[in-house]
Amino acid sequence: TTSISPTTSISPTVSPTTSPTNLPTISITQSPVFFSTSTRIQTDSPTLQTPSLTNITCSSEEMLVEITLKTDSKPNETSWFFKIRSASENIDSKPSGFYTESLKEHYYRYCVPDHQLYKFRINDSGSDGIQGDSGHGYY
Repeated sequence: TTSISPTTSISPTVSPTTSPTNLPTISITQSPVFFSTSTRIQTDSPTLQTPSLTNITCSSEEMLVEITLKTDSKPNETSWFFKIRSASENIDSKPSGFYTESLKEHYYRYCVPDHQLYKFRINDSGSDGIQGDSGHGYY
C-alpha cells in the first residue's frame, strides 16, 4: 500500500500585484435592434389606445425595452437618451428641437443585451417639466 501525505507551503505560489489590474469592459458585438414609430392618437373620450407596432422578437440573450413618450405643449424643449450605464455611446437619443409637434405620442422599441444596467434620462430645457403649462405630456 502506498501512502500519500499532504504537503504544506508557507509562501503563496503567486505573488500579489502592487497595482490594480484592469477592470473588465463591456462591448456590444452587435448593434441593438430598434424600431420606432410615431402615431398621433386623437379621441373624443379619454380611452387608452395602443398603436399597432411592428412585432419584435429579441434573441435569448436580449430583452425588449419599450419607451413611450408624449410631448407637451412645448415639444422642442424635450430631449432624452438611452444607453448602457457604463458605456459612453448612446443606444438612442433625441436632442432638444427634435420634436416639433405638441401633444404627440412617440413609441420606441429596442432589443438590447440582457443582464446589463441601463440609463434613461429625459430633460425639459424650459424647466417647466414635461407637463408644461397646460400639462398632458408623459413618458
